[in-house]
Amino acid sequence: MNNVIPFGFKNRQLRVLEEDGEFWFVAKDVAEVLNYSDAHKMTSKLDDDEKSNRQIGGLGAPTGGRGITVINESGLYSVILTSQKTEAKAFKRWVTHEVLPSIRKTGQYSHQQPSGYPELEVAECAARMLRMSDSSKVRMLSTICTERGVSDRFLPDYVQEAPVKALSDLLKEHGASLSARAVNPILIGMGYLEELQRRSSKGGIKKFKSLTQAGSRFGRNETCPRNPRETQPLYYVETFPELLDQINAWKNAA
Repeated sequence: MNNVIPFGFKNRQLRVLEEDGEFWFVAKDVAEVLNYSDAHKMTSKLDDDEKSNRQIGGLGAPTGGRGITVINESGLYSVILTSQKTEAKAFKRWVTHEVLPSIRKTGQYSHQQPSGYPELEVAECAARMLRMSDSSKVRMLSTICTERGVSDRFLPDYVQEAPVKALSDLLKEHGASLSARAVNPILIGMGYLEELQRRSSKGGIKKFKSLTQAGSRFGRNETCPRNPRETQPLYYVETFPELLDQINAWKNAA
């Protein structure tokens, strides 16, 4: 079986010829990767069984010409050892631990490419870890679309969610004597709220609150308007009376 398999290392092309289960590397490509100025001189010190001349369609001189020089795995390791390039060791490990095993398994070089939109991965991770509301997720996606210059016309204009308010507002509306500052530690003790941390722009630590999975019964985490890297817990108007009863019971039992 003859199969030319192209792949790249550090933006350099490297073509491999698979021949009956043995791999031969195009010497010219190897020389460029390892900073050899002369591929012929590089291969001149190799043993005869470590190099060969092949007529490969699309490579080297036209059919009937001198062909193209290729080197096998043994020859490749020999020129890597004599290379002065600092990346030679990394190149060898990449070939032996990633490329060749992949070719042997699939018949081609397969490398998982990073996402073209890393912001989506970050947004997905944040939404999952911080248990953000659907409306916050839509806002994050809209921001990514704007920054990427992509139309957000497929995003919903709004997400139908139950009405929510800030804890301090709901406490006042229900005539509670406790402040939000006093209630937050109670909610943390009840397992409904947790305190998270993030790194500030000045290298310090910023703390913020986030509803837990158990707490999501009584509210949802919105993106903080002061800083999109933080969550702002808001509480459902409908279920707040039940939550307030639990808060009072917890306080009285303490």
